[in-house]
Amino acid sequence: MTGPEHYRKAEQLLAKAAECSRPDDELSDEDAMALITVTTATAQVHATLALAASFAEVNPTSTWHEVAGGAS
Repeated sequence: MTGPEHYRKAEQLLAKAAECSRPDDELSDEDAMALITVTTATAQVHATLALAASFAEVNPTSTWHEVAGGAS
């Protein structure tokens, strides 16, 4: 995934977590909280990867550039 793709995925996951916080007859409060926790944690990972990818983009000579897949 590219940095922008990670960023978009983080936004999508946060929107999903927000939906889970609304009352829903299908999920118990405990299940909703678990889903929110996992979803927001996954969103945080994608946001962190987006940040790392953006660093690699502006610093093409750094090791991060190679790790993020920018090396040819």
